[in-house]
Amino acid sequence: MLEWKALYMAENEVNRYSQSQSQTPVPAHEGMTIVDLLSILRKHIITIAVTFVVILGVDILYTAMSPVAYTTTTQLFATYNSSNDSANSSEQYSGSSYIMSQIKSYPDLAKTQSVLQPVVDELKLDTTPISLASQITVTNPTNTAFVNIAVTDADPSTAARIANGVAASLSNVVEKSLYTAGSNSAVKLSIVQPAQVPTKQSSPKWSLNILVGVLGGLIIGILAALLKDVLSKKIQDESDVTDIVDAPIIGRVVKDDILAGSSPVVVSEPGSPIAEDFRRIRTNLSFSTPVEGTNCRLVVVTSAGASEGKTTISVNIAAALAHGACDTVVPATDTIVESLDGELISSIPNRSVLYQGQTPQSFNMRELRETLESLTPEESAILTDACKAFVLRGKKVALVRGDVSNIKITYPQDLRVAEAMLEA
Repeated sequence: MLEWKALYMAENEVNRYSQSQSQTPVPAHEGMTIVDLLSILRKHIITIAVTFVVILGVDILYTAMSPVAYTTTTQLFATYNSSNDSANSSEQYSGSSYIMSQIKSYPDLAKTQSVLQPVVDELKLDTTPISLASQITVTNPTNTAFVNIAVTDADPSTAARIANGVAASLSNVVEKSLYTAGSNSAVKLSIVQPAQVPTKQSSPKWSLNILVGVLGGLIIGILAALLKDVLSKKIQDESDVTDIVDAPIIGRVVKDDILAGSSPVVVSEPGSPIAEDFRRIRTNLSFSTPVEGTNCRLVVVTSAGASEGKTTISVNIAAALAHGACDTVVPATDTIVESLDGELISSIPNRSVLYQGQTPQSFNMRELRETLESLTPEESAILTDACKAFVLRGKKVALVRGDVSNIKITYPQDLRVAEAMLEA
């Protein structure tokens, strides 16, 4: 994993540095925002992914190992069995009210031994009434005279036979045993919808279980990431550091093998991205204000342990600060010929030490102004670029590797080359 190194200013510089970057006051911390949450989730994305896969895998395994079952339903309807064929409306109303008061007890009645034992005997089931009751769900929809008997079994045909058998047995008990003995019972239960052999399994419900697994995996994964972040004592990104030291970060450098060299990266590999990171730190430091009462800028380079690159970071920052002038160059690829008289070759310099200057050039503005103002009229007359002024004064100008595609447009053909490069 990438190891982050950070550079921090002293605590007494924090406010001044912040003000130099923006006049807008920094709002007080108001708890976790959506951005903070997304940052935490991104930081622990591997934890979320692993948790999600594990939860979903367990869900799929559980579903695959669950026994297959089939469910079917028989529907009965209760009517009042009047002793008088010409019963008046009052008697019919009373009968209807009576049924509504009685039918509420039928779901419990259907699971009793008096109802289930005849079913076990008739169908020759290898089970007891207590076990059979666990396969049955009996309901009475609110404010209706219907009784629904649902049966679940591993065999679809058996499920249908049991459902119809329980319906017949319940009807028989209600009509012949539950009320006063006689040819006419108070209530009559009629099967209005016999159970059919189901063609689709009722469980396991793959679609539902997969949905639960996906949602559960995401939720548990997010909770695991948040918990890991709360319990973690490691510094994993910039926000962790700012929360601890209460100071702004003015730069960062990714750990890389290039930093292990004996020479500072800004010197040995000036064109590398890491060298550019150090120059960016240098620029940010230039906006900082010296410590009150001194001419010094206090910078702290720290880490959680030994041998983590503090010295390397410090040396490279020092090297970046030391170069007040930089020139972008590319190695010379053509042979350079020197002629003092314009007619004969005076010398052919070693091409390996020659470079072709490009743009941009970077300078410390105060140094640049002072250097240019120090030149004599004769020196000013021979200037080809600002770097020459530094050379004339014996000041160091650091090389920054450029790119051959960074061409200078001087002649019409240069413009055509540039257009071709843009179109490519």
